[in-house]
Amino acid sequence: MMFERHVRLAAGLLALSPCLVPTTVAARDLDHADQDRLAILNAARTGPSDKFIVKDLIKDHGYAYLCGLIEGPKGLKRKDGKIAVYQFVLRQDSGHWQATNIAESADAEGQGLASGTADSTSTIDCTIDGKNVTGAEIRAIYKAGN
Repeated sequence: MMFERHVRLAAGLLALSPCLVPTTVAARDLDHADQDRLAILNAARTGPSDKFIVKDLIKDHGYAYLCGLIEGPKGLKRKDGKIAVYQFVLRQDSGHWQATNIAESADAEGQGLASGTADSTSTIDCTIDGKNVTGAEIRAIYKAGN
């Protein structure tokens, strides 16, 4: 009888454990072997010497979502003293990837604007409305903006 009660108590605690352990959103990145990865990054690149630090990159058929930081010749791009976070939705058209910056505008030099900022690289938020982006949402975001 006592053993059965301990088993039930342990099972109850295990069921609650996901609520007790803090969860973090892991970064997603399209496999480096995927032939579209470089083309997607190049389509979103804001300058010829800029490099992406990818935080989230997913592809769903002819659509993709990219969230990341941009490192230029002078280091990470910043906005108002904080690290700039860039988010793009992309669509493949006739074999070429076309990027739309979620900020939907550009700075005076024609570069994409950051869609947000972060205090450190460990606190980057690549969610939209608090959710990780899925393939269906990529298409909906793209179609809503175009």
